[in-house]
Amino acid sequence: DKLRILCLHGYSQNASDFRQKTGAFRKMLKSVADFEFVNSPFPIPTYATLDTSSLASSSSSPSSSEPDPDKRTWWQPPRAGESYLYLPSYDGLDSSVSVVKDALRGADIEGRPFDGILGFSQGGVFAAVIAALQASGKEEGLQLRFFIIVSAFPPSIPLFQDIIQSCASSLPPSLHIYGLADSLITPDLSRSLANLFKSSSPSHSSSSFSSSTYIASDHVTLLEHKGGHFIPTDSSSKAPIRDWLARFQKSNK
Repeated sequence: DKLRILCLHGYSQNASDFRQKTGAFRKMLKSVADFEFVNSPFPIPTYATLDTSSLASSSSSPSSSEPDPDKRTWWQPPRAGESYLYLPSYDGLDSSVSVVKDALRGADIEGRPFDGILGFSQGGVFAAVIAALQASGKEEGLQLRFFIIVSAFPPSIPLFQDIIQSCASSLPPSLHIYGLADSLITPDLSRSLANLFKSSSPSHSSSSFSSSTYIASDHVTLLEHKGGHFIPTDSSSKAPIRDWLARFQKSNK
């Protein structure tokens, strides 16, 4: 049977956008998995602009305009001067967790449960938070078998970093994909997130991840590509992604 994967879009995207942008990726994996997409609960106010060079907010007055329903976020956008990467809190996170849990619950009721989550950029950070909540047992109804995290960065909330590290041995397998030419979320940030997922247990490797094309360590796998801030569909990425997913497909039988 094919795997079922719930997809979490990036900042300023929505489910429809993300579905369209992953067309080639989904086609590449059509024999392996089906993909479903959900919207985050929060539209981004049009005044909340982001400087893509510094990833700092240059928001204007909140009274200047209404939110744009087509551009969405998994938690409230940064306030003026705050960095997208280092928010002091993830306001609204509980609502986003509820969106994911509702999607998982609905799929379970239909008898078509999701096997894993794919998150891109901010959605990848959110996927890491979901993995932390599942491993720690802090949220019921989370029984995902794997996570695919693309072009993401470590959660800025120390609590979640601590949970991921302390529960690393209980985390489901994760595949971390990032582009060497990504100037928005640079490779070192994606590797830092992958490092959080590594177990610190003495029975596991203690070395940190560095640059590599395809590294597997414990339950954590890294895949680099030569491109930028996107999900790769080149021939050199296809086989590793298919092979990584195939082991979960086999265990379904």
